[in-house]
Amino acid sequence: MNFIAPRAEPLIREIPLSRLALAPENVRKTPPDAQADASLKASIAALGLLENLVVRPDDPGEDDAERFAVVAGGRRLKAMQELVEDKVFDADHPVPCQVRSGDADPAELSLAENVIRIAMHPADQVVAFSKLADAGQSVSAIAARFGASERTVEQRLRLGNAAPELLDAYRADEIDLEVLKAFAVTADRERQMAVWEQVSGQDSP
Repeated sequence: MNFIAPRAEPLIREIPLSRLALAPENVRKTPPDAQADASLKASIAALGLLENLVVRPDDPGEDDAERFAVVAGGRRLKAMQELVEDKVFDADHPVPCQVRSGDADPAELSLAENVIRIAMHPADQVVAFSKLADAGQSVSAIAARFGASERTVEQRLRLGNAAPELLDAYRADEIDLEVLKAFAVTADRERQMAVWEQVSGQDSP
């Protein structure tokens, strides 16, 4: 059996924001909608950067300072640059970055990160937002924490009455969002489940 040596863990460094620029290899060319960008910006402002950027060494600037090109995380970079303009962050705000140099194609790294990224399921938002609301968090605070609009938070909280089994059914695509909303009109979970068992039984062959 051939022994395969484990890959060395990529280096994580805190790099001043002013020394980061978007790499031309970044594969995301179609901009997301304005709401998505606003949500990301709000999340970073409230919680900081929760996921590091992926960078490669770049040519030094006129001052010969070390520079890096962001191959994955362009939207996060843009959001932080806007937060500098808003005076939320300092221009040299430290940014956690995974430094890659020569071990993988930068465009491939950018593609991999964008392809595997999955948005949080609405059912999971219902659970997470409801727990925070029960703990006394306001709608605006929850919205800021998750980078969501207050309207989205309010909509998810209205679904907090739904029985866990119905949220599971929604996750499994057995019911859609409109049906879940109909169940959540009442806080009586026993009634919800009685109706669900009746409806799901009728749907069975």
